[in-house]
Amino acid sequence: MTTTAPRLRDGVTLVVDPPVTAPFLGEIVDLWVRVTNAGGAVGFLPPIDAAMVHPVAEATLRRVAAGVDTFVGLVDGGGHLLAWCVLEDGGGGLRRHWRTVVRVMVDPDRQAAGYGRMLLDAVHDVARDRLGLDALMLQVRGGTGTEEFYRRSGYELVGRLPGAIRLAPGDDRDELVMWRRLGDLAP
Repeated sequence: MTTTAPRLRDGVTLVVDPPVTAPFLGEIVDLWVRVTNAGGAVGFLPPIDAAMVHPVAEATLRRVAAGVDTFVGLVDGGGHLLAWCVLEDGGGGLRRHWRTVVRVMVDPDRQAAGYGRMLLDAVHDVARDRLGLDALMLQVRGGTGTEEFYRRSGYELVGRLPGAIRLAPGDDRDELVMWRRLGDLAP
């Protein structure tokens, strides 16, 4: 496991596959709750609390601790988690050359400070240089506008699952599938 890499800009440190401790799990849960309750599309609908997120976060970090998936995060100078996501393994075999980016979140109190872009740039570097991957896929909830953010980071829309996400009766959203080849130059 790699715990940290050189500092990025503004005193931010890249963290890859850190040891999974109770305090770290607590930080993940706290950020996940805050992101969801601020309107982030990260697997839950607001309002949520730590008890709802904890089992999902635990399962996510178990896969990281087992070496199946890769955690990529950003921490500030005080060691506080700013942003994180996971590169989820698709099971190897015919898909071992790419991963799915899941759970992308940035501290809602730090939005619009460039941490989302910094996280994605780090994800691309980790995926290409450390994991030897050729491409990444991610899925976004339609109607959030996040697909434009990912497009600016080199992802292209390659599919749409109409009405695949049901937020409430009568409120179905498309799931957008986006793909980025890692050898492509970033825009």
